[in-house]
Amino acid sequence: MILKWILPSWIFLSSIPVLDLLNCSAFLASAVNPPYFTALLNVTVIHPNSSVSINLEHGRYGQESPKRAVTGLLLEPLPINGVTNRLGCDARTRFHIPPNITHWIALLERGNCTFRQKVLRAASQNVSAVVIYNNETHQDHVTMTHQGTGDIVTVMISQQKAKEILNYLEKNMTLLISIKVGSHFESKHFSHSSYFDRSSSLVFVAIPFIILALISSAWIIFYFIQKIRHKFAHDQNQLIEMSKEEGEVSLYDEYSA
Repeated sequence: MILKWILPSWIFLSSIPVLDLLNCSAFLASAVNPPYFTALLNVTVIHPNSSVSINLEHGRYGQESPKRAVTGLLLEPLPINGVTNRLGCDARTRFHIPPNITHWIALLERGNCTFRQKVLRAASQNVSAVVIYNNETHQDHVTMTHQGTGDIVTVMISQQKAKEILNYLEKNMTLLISIKVGSHFESKHFSHSSYFDRSSSLVFVAIPFIILALISSAWIIFYFIQKIRHKFAHDQNQLIEMSKEEGEVSLYDEYSA
């Protein structure tokens, strides 16, 4: 019964091409590093008699974000109980939206809650877009996931550029931000991180097959060992029976003589 179950499994495992495992690894790696769109951001600082334009480096659109242009007044969250809090996670998060403003964009810091929670918190106050900046200086952009946030445009930028923007906001200056769609990348470029992701994915895919193959092989070896032992014991019993029969025949011949 055991052999009837093991042999089909072992034959199935041995028939799986290595390329199929590699394809599974590539699929998982693409899920970890999906294609993404860059965002071109420009901030205009409004002065009483002039304006200053700040060109930001490429940001990155969130995975579920609409890939479209948007322009609006840039706002950071109001302090909570007198304490600056730009995370946008607290239920008490509010923005000072001037009257007659229909398009405004929230600037939030990464961390403490999911990107989805941040976007939905701002969306409850009719935000047009959400710009989230990294909470570490040298951290790379990531493709944010934020399912269920509707048509809210979501973009990530670096902490370095965010500090430059916050420097103006802390001085109560008016900032207008423009977001445009940049380039589309398929994540085909080699990097140590992507290589690690693909290698890890291949390991995770291969381990269950290897374990099952080892277990199946062990059972097959055990089965044949038991079969050989049983055959050997059977042959020994036959030899003993033959020896007894020959002894009985010899004894009978002696009595007959």
